[in-house]
Amino acid sequence: MEKVRLGNTGMTVSRIGFGGIPIQRLSEGDAVNVVKRRIELGIDLLDTANAYTTSEERIGKAISAQRENLVIATKTLSRTSSPTFSLKTTSNNRHCRRWLIDSP
Repeated sequence: MEKVRLGNTGMTVSRIGFGGIPIQRLSEGDAVNVVKRRIELGIDLLDTANAYTTSEERIGKAISAQRENLVIATKTLSRTSSPTFSLKTTSNNRHCRRWLIDSP
């Protein structure tokens, strides 16, 4: 899989990313298998959001053994000038919030 630079972050990611919204329509087992297969194919950029119902949880189950090799993009519905404020006050995904805010 071809890699590209992700904006001005300095990170490189697969040219093709995976959007998590469609897996909310699958059974949990099928959703986990879809995500695992995408990773096997070299896709290391996964996009999800709390608004995607079960998507975050299913992606989490699929990637638990290889999290350090992946880039996870998430978002919140809140719009403020401070992304940190937005995440701390609006995200109800405690694991995502803890990782994004409390990590050094």
